[in-house]
Amino acid sequence: MRKYFLGYILIVFLFLNGCYFEKNDTHKKLINNYPAYLGDIPYNSALDDKDFQLCDSLDIIKSRSAVSYIGGYPKIEEDCRRVLEKASNNHTYSGYVLARFIINCKKESGRFRIQSLDSAFMLQPCSDALISEVKTTIESLNNWVFTHSQNQEKDHSKYLNFLFKNGQLETISH
Repeated sequence: MRKYFLGYILIVFLFLNGCYFEKNDTHKKLINNYPAYLGDIPYNSALDDKDFQLCDSLDIIKSRSAVSYIGGYPKIEEDCRRVLEKASNNHTYSGYVLARFIINCKKESGRFRIQSLDSAFMLQPCSDALISEVKTTIESLNNWVFTHSQNQEKDHSKYLNFLFKNGQLETISH
């Protein structure tokens, strides 16, 4: 009986040891394929304004409550609608336009990453003109405030989601 017991222990040990190494190899692959933090927006010279500077690219705050807008989200929506109404608006797009960006310590926005999705949240094409209008709209927002004093000198990631129906802005969410 003792012989069987030692055999079971040996089999369990080898199995767990194999799982450990498999887990570590998988973990190493994940680290190599993903950014350090989900939501990071690394600099891309083909997409980003070289004059937009971060205060500390290693310490970007990723909290919805760390940065706000004077007047809150109703004011963001009002300001965005005002800018989008001045744009051409010759669009027929229906779906979501998701915009991720960074607000630096000077309260400037940059490093825009914009995707368009259908109502099932699948990628779908959207006109470059509408993407440009959304980017210009976000760039025009200039009443950002940092809600925590310890975050005053830091950079913040932010996102806004625009829902369009037949080219008309329905709503903006965060």
